[in-house]
Amino acid sequence: MKVWRIHAPNDIREEEMMLPVGEHCVKIKVMYTAFSLTDNLILSGKMQVNYPVVPCRTCIGMVSEVGVGVKTLQRGDIVAVKPFSPCGTCLSCKQNVTYNCENKITYGVNEDGFLRDFAVVSASDTIKLPESIGASMDAVFLEHIDMCISAISKLDIDKGQYLVIMGATDMGLILAQIAMYYQAVPIVVDVRQDFLDKAKDLDIYYTINSMETDASKKIFSITGGRMGDAVAYMTAATLPITQAFDFVKKSGKAVIVGWQDTASDLSYPYAQIVNKQLEVHGVSGSNNNYFSAVNMLANKAVRVKGLIGDVIETKDIPSFIKASDNKDKYFKTIVKCSDF
Repeated sequence: MKVWRIHAPNDIREEEMMLPVGEHCVKIKVMYTAFSLTDNLILSGKMQVNYPVVPCRTCIGMVSEVGVGVKTLQRGDIVAVKPFSPCGTCLSCKQNVTYNCENKITYGVNEDGFLRDFAVVSASDTIKLPESIGASMDAVFLEHIDMCISAISKLDIDKGQYLVIMGATDMGLILAQIAMYYQAVPIVVDVRQDFLDKAKDLDIYYTINSMETDASKKIFSITGGRMGDAVAYMTAATLPITQAFDFVKKSGKAVIVGWQDTASDLSYPYAQIVNKQLEVHGVSGSNNNYFSAVNMLANKAVRVKGLIGDVIETKDIPSFIKASDNKDKYFKTIVKCSDF
């Protein structure tokens, strides 16, 4: 099996690797994976990991071999692999609340990821995809949808309420679609008009370019003076978090959504939180909403076609790595790992 392993910053090598299939594991022919901001940080040495490591935590593929103890999957099934695997030993795992695992194994960070042609994982880390999704690169966004469902749940936002979303990132635009699914009203704020145009393509009505417009005044006007009932800050956004709490009403709710080490600045404006008596939550991976995420993608409640950045093949990996610092962190680069 071929893998692409990072041995040191800016040092990635193609290697051969053999992996046995355990009793409760499956072997997967990797069809699609994706480079994320986390992978770029590891490649550039800006995120601390134990090298060497195979990057990319996303995997969409076909089951090619099944362990003798696996009864839920068979050869030929198309699956997604959850980016996180529970440790199995912490209190949450022992209570069967594995999505709250205190020591989650993260593929591509503290466990080899999926920049490879074949992978072996526990069958419990997989989600079988319906025919309506199949072997589609759209499924690489299931983690985003999962996290955005968690964010909406924490905000407990109701029909007709206003949700201000800081950052027209892939995550931000998925969150806006899920807000609309629950009949809330998203207002997307960013400084990049090309990203805000993607929001318009997804039928997100209210967008604000804060470089061209006073965002606070615009939100005040849209909401009839109420400001946002809730605000969501995307850690990959290029906007200062200090602005987020200006856009939400007193006693409103806020959620910060992202991954470890992906935020450039999270200097919290504690005075605003206290003075406005805000309820603030964090979302950084859930795994508790994957079946709901699959249903939303299958039923097209969430559309992701416009959120894909580049699509490359494995032969393009060396040139991509050389240019990785210049890649826009807002949207995913999809890697096609095998023909099928």
